[in-house]
Amino acid sequence: MLNWDEVRIPNGNEGEVWKQFHQNTKQTDLHAMPSEEAVAVKMLQMFECFDDSRDAAVALDSGRDLLSDSLRNALERRKSFASRVRTPLDLRSLSCILRYAYGFKNRMANGRHARFVPSAGALYPLEIYVLASSVVGLDSGSYRYDVVKHALVPMQPGVSADKACSAFVQRKEASAASAIVVVSSVFERVVFKYGDRGYRYCLIEAGHVGQNIAIIASDIGVNCLNACGFYDEILDASFGFDGIYQSSIYAAILGAS
Repeated sequence: MLNWDEVRIPNGNEGEVWKQFHQNTKQTDLHAMPSEEAVAVKMLQMFECFDDSRDAAVALDSGRDLLSDSLRNALERRKSFASRVRTPLDLRSLSCILRYAYGFKNRMANGRHARFVPSAGALYPLEIYVLASSVVGLDSGSYRYDVVKHALVPMQPGVSADKACSAFVQRKEASAASAIVVVSSVFERVVFKYGDRGYRYCLIEAGHVGQNIAIIASDIGVNCLNACGFYDEILDASFGFDGIYQSSIYAAILGAS
């Protein structure tokens, strides 16, 4: 078994580790995954959690009644689902998802704005983009979410919908989406302070945003499929990201239910 000293990058290379990791974990055709049958067999062999039955366990009440009805229902209804047939999504629903996923909440003492997710050092490294295909009240095209103005800014030049959708492993679902929300990270906004460990914080923050999108979509009746299965370099190129300074790290495929 390896010890930590054998896998640690030598001193002096700090600040480059996150770039190497990011580049070497991008989805490519070379990353062959096991078959569905092999995955099913492996899952049956794995514990769903550690088995500590030898120790005395404290039984827990679900606390279900402590939650508001709306939050509990949204959590219980949440599931990963995407339509195979495109149905129009209304702009107000998309606006709600964007606002409460990563929008401004209140002004902090330092003059910056807090948002609806925790962020390491309140640095907020993420930038949100939307590929709209069937949103009532919004022209089809690609947009950057301007969190300051709570507005969608058309991208120039626009993103090719076919090219962007071809980046997704679940291409049929992406092609049938009413809208796709792409979460990108500008890593330098965090790693300047936290070094290589800041890369982790960017991914964690994207997870918070993804969960917000999923719960909000569930609450307002929008189908949502959170997606990390995409070919990074194709999606990055579609939106004009260089893949290191700024790169796509998460997405949500949306459609009217």
